[in-house]
Amino acid sequence: NNNNNSNSVFLSSNFSSIHSRNHSKSFFTRITEPSRIHTFLFILILGILGGSLMVFFEFTASEIAIYHIKFYSLFENILLQTILYFIYQLFFVTLAVYITKNISPLAAGSGIPEMKSLLSGVEIPNYLSAKTFIAKVIGLLCLSGSNMFVGREGPSIHFTSALANMLMKLKPFRYINSTQVLRHQMLSTACAI
Repeated sequence: NNNNNSNSVFLSSNFSSIHSRNHSKSFFTRITEPSRIHTFLFILILGILGGSLMVFFEFTASEIAIYHIKFYSLFENILLQTILYFIYQLFFVTLAVYITKNISPLAAGSGIPEMKSLLSGVEIPNYLSAKTFIAKVIGLLCLSGSNMFVGREGPSIHFTSALANMLMKLKPFRYINSTQVLRHQMLSTACAI
């Protein structure tokens, strides 16, 4: 019984010291710390840029698809329309493969398995580089514009993570990149955008 009292006193004294440490600063002081403000701004900018990129992507892919339909509708002959339809698709698919192969082969694939690996601690050099970002966006635009059935979720996870990586290299957000835990949190946030 005496042992239980000493444990409860020990636990209550530890809880009160932890409780007082966590609330020693006011709420306003805690949320206006420069690191928290920069982190909030980083997430805000990433969300705006990532969302804008997706809107641009959707608009551009639909415009390419509309021109695709207009192009082969110019001809009356159904055989010629069919041939032009496949030539148009073949052109954009070939362009996507060429860009991916020559700019950054790391842009191939969905991007989800690689991001899982990165978030679990495996380093993949240049996977989130600007070259990979450009190759991924242009390649995905070409494939989507050619009316190919391409999932956009995996590639969007990849290119928003690459966008986050590029943002972390800017001067106001370098401290995020220098802390591995915070870097992984921001890359996880980018995956969710």
